[in-house]
Amino acid sequence: MTLFVLGGCAPLGFYGQAVRGQWELLAESRPVDAVLADPSTPAALADGLRESQRILQFAEAELGLPVGDRYQRYLALDRDAVVYNVFSVAPGTFSLKTWCFPVAGCVPYRGYFSRALARREQTRLEALGHDVYLGAAGAYSTLGWFPDPLLSTFPWADSAALAELLFHELAHAVLYVPGDAAFNEAFATAVARAGRARWTGTEAEAALGLRRRCFASLVAGLQAELGAQFKAGAGAPAEQAAAWAKARAGARAAKLGPGAEAFFAPPHSLARLLATSTYEQAVPAFSAALAREGGELPAFYAAMAVLAEDDGARHAFLRKTAEQRAACGAPILE
Repeated sequence: MTLFVLGGCAPLGFYGQAVRGQWELLAESRPVDAVLADPSTPAALADGLRESQRILQFAEAELGLPVGDRYQRYLALDRDAVVYNVFSVAPGTFSLKTWCFPVAGCVPYRGYFSRALARREQTRLEALGHDVYLGAAGAYSTLGWFPDPLLSTFPWADSAALAELLFHELAHAVLYVPGDAAFNEAFATAVARAGRARWTGTEAEAALGLRRRCFASLVAGLQAELGAQFKAGAGAPAEQAAAWAKARAGARAAKLGPGAEAFFAPPHSLARLLATSTYEQAVPAFSAALAREGGELPAFYAAMAVLAEDDGARHAFLRKTAEQRAACGAPILE
């Protein structure tokens, strides 16, 4: 998931591909009703599109999320992601490189509608000694500036995952602080996960929530340990490898699954770790804030909007949550 950003100090080539990519999505997409009326539309896709409209109705009626004219069109892409995001950490630093744009502010990635262009930027940065992670995003948000379409890259076979994705992107239009990706993404993630639990209404969501909190805890713990090594002098390769191995062992002990274990396995990427942390680190704090509002999402949105206006309070909120890491505890079973 990403934000669509344009212009600013970006090179002309980047600006051009962004405009072309966005225009193609808008120009080539078709109204959902037209796709449903087309006899050549596969039954599975038609079922998914109908489900998406039910999810959007739920989002507006039950979660207070603004839908408007978003996700009323559909486009089948010829690629596995809508955008490819380049995250990088410059040598001698312990933070993601940022790129600045109008409206969105400074964000810790640069998105490309072409994998080839994203890989070209990856190669350029790696030649400068950067640790680079290339992430494929199946969805994006224009913060309500454009009628975002439904895309073939969405998880159509999984209603719960589809709902979570749509809730996340819609949440960006509720609250967005230019230049504060950690706040924005964790807010949207917390809203999406709360919405998913309400949409599904199943006990399986509780187990999924435990696994996610455990994984986030391992990510936060590893980031803190590597950060301490960096402050002390960057840390020897053996010490860094040991920290990664410890996190991997934690994922194995908690039975988080092969995907979580693979995340901590070599080759290690600090850029990937910090990118993941951007989305996950503050989620527990937002979830706690939602609980303090009695689970009432409109009240939660209002409280977070007030917090967002105060830079000092917002930064303190993010710093505090970075220090609150629950242990994974006993193995988490399916």
